[in-house]
Amino acid sequence: MTIDVRVSGSDNIVLTAGRDLIITAPVGSPAAEDRRNLLNLLGQVRQFWITDVLERSVSHATLLGPQVRMEPDAVAAPWRRYHEATAPSAERLPPDAPIGDVFGAVGRMLLILGEPGAGKTTTLLVLARECIEQAEGDPSAAVPVVLNLSSWTGSRSFHDWLVNELGKGYHVGRAFARRWLAEHRLLLLLDGLD
Repeated sequence: MTIDVRVSGSDNIVLTAGRDLIITAPVGSPAAEDRRNLLNLLGQVRQFWITDVLERSVSHATLLGPQVRMEPDAVAAPWRRYHEATAPSAERLPPDAPIGDVFGAVGRMLLILGEPGAGKTTTLLVLARECIEQAEGDPSAAVPVVLNLSSWTGSRSFHDWLVNELGKGYHVGRAFARRWLAEHRLLLLLDGLD
């Protein structure tokens, strides 16, 4: 049995006793002023992270190699007790699988683990480039922003830290940052999880 539920707005809770549940929450295209500001932000992310960091370091950068595999048990799934895991515990990825395809296949939530120098940051930036290209062509796509978690001390809420970092790193006003986070206009690409 499949239940198709269309959800709009924010702060929605959907409960079901059905076996399969498909939830779609369309974000929609932003207003013209927001779109201009989001495109500005997108340009900043592209310039700094892709042009200045990724493309300048690509000759000595390391991408994750053929040893990459899916490890669904590496992170505790909050709904695991309600849903039987159907994926194998470890599955090797094809060495030529684009990171954007992998990201999409796992529900656009991905944790990249590995030793220092394994290529995690470079892979994250390649994903950022693919997400930037998608956001440039699709006004309803979330704008990727790269943030370094090493500056979050836990002394304030994660949401407050995000708003502050968007202001410091990308010159996004607090009101815009809060609204864009609430409206899911931003795709958070977090680096430096040590």
